[in-house]
Amino acid sequence: MKIIHIASDQKFINSAYFQFESLYPGENLFYLFVDDIEQTLKYVQQEERMVLVEKSVEQSKGLPNKFGEASMVFFHGLEYYSSIVLNRTPNKYKKIWILWGMEIYSNPYLFKAQSILDAQTLELFESNKAKRNIGKKFKDIFRGFFYRIKYRTYGPYKEVLAAINKANYCAILYKEEFNLVKNKLPDNELTYLKYSYYPIEKMLDDPKNKVTDNNILLGNSASYTNNHLEVFSILSKFNLDSQKVITPLSYGDQNYKEEIITRGHKEFKNNFEPLVNFMPLHEYNAYIQKCGIVIMNHHRQQAVGNVLTMLWMGAKVYLDQRNTLYYYLKRIGIHIYTVSEDLVPSNLEALKQLDEEKQLHNRNILRQEIGEKILLKKLKSQIEKIA
Repeated sequence: MKIIHIASDQKFINSAYFQFESLYPGENLFYLFVDDIEQTLKYVQQEERMVLVEKSVEQSKGLPNKFGEASMVFFHGLEYYSSIVLNRTPNKYKKIWILWGMEIYSNPYLFKAQSILDAQTLELFESNKAKRNIGKKFKDIFRGFFYRIKYRTYGPYKEVLAAINKANYCAILYKEEFNLVKNKLPDNELTYLKYSYYPIEKMLDDPKNKVTDNNILLGNSASYTNNHLEVFSILSKFNLDSQKVITPLSYGDQNYKEEIITRGHKEFKNNFEPLVNFMPLHEYNAYIQKCGIVIMNHHRQQAVGNVLTMLWMGAKVYLDQRNTLYYYLKRIGIHIYTVSEDLVPSNLEALKQLDEEKQLHNRNILRQEIGEKILLKKLKSQIEKIA
């Protein structure tokens, strides 16, 4: 069974390669879109069955001609170039879109910023947006026309939307997020496929690892969708004592990153610890192991790997109630908490770690949900139904 994968230089891809090659050794071919095929990959460790493809419209349009006798194509996230590929992939191939999130939440045809940003963060977003020069605004207005004339494609957002509508399957760990997508696209005929990049054995050097301290992990990136400012306001009402507010900002929006660093230091002084340099996954997990409290204030699904890893290690996790990840974790019985109702000064347990019994309870549930054997068995059964 030959399986094609369309991907890019992102940190999840080696995990996907391991999973699919474990099930169908030698039958997978990964095409990785990169800016320059001569440059060393930043996140992916290149394997034998990986082919680098230059990001270009011409290469994207021609790629389906190389699929040959494959029966299915997995698209690891959808951006402009991979969407061009999907939109030109013949119907004889089953097209499986692994949802990453940016395809939905960063697409103005599907979501507006106002719906996933809290008030203070939205004000900052609008302020920075207003600083864009007139040339940039002009380019945005005529973007679709430009792409149609020059490349004979839709503009990037519409190209992605068209690809979503042509996919046969949408793959993600939990169905709550799939249902949200279906509600946005009621006429779409997508079928749900359960898939996760995060077998817990691949997330940690040692699955026996547990949190070692009670510092606070806030957010996962320099993205507005973290809604950092609202959490700053909440935490300012607590006596943090020696608790650090560790805030990963190694990728995302540069202007937002600088603003969060400035405000974080102003509010929390030496208690604020921004992480501005990229770390390999296992090194990063070892670093945040000293965080017994995790606050992810996203309205949307984001930082799923971080949340699952920290729950496994015994952290107390706070999520926004609008996040589909919150409802999934509640459904399967995880001890999970909300930013709006539980992270309040009147809750004397708010910044205290989970007790041993609750930590063990969460770990046992996650073992049944994201254990390597469980995920691989489920993936294989679904692929065999598709083929």
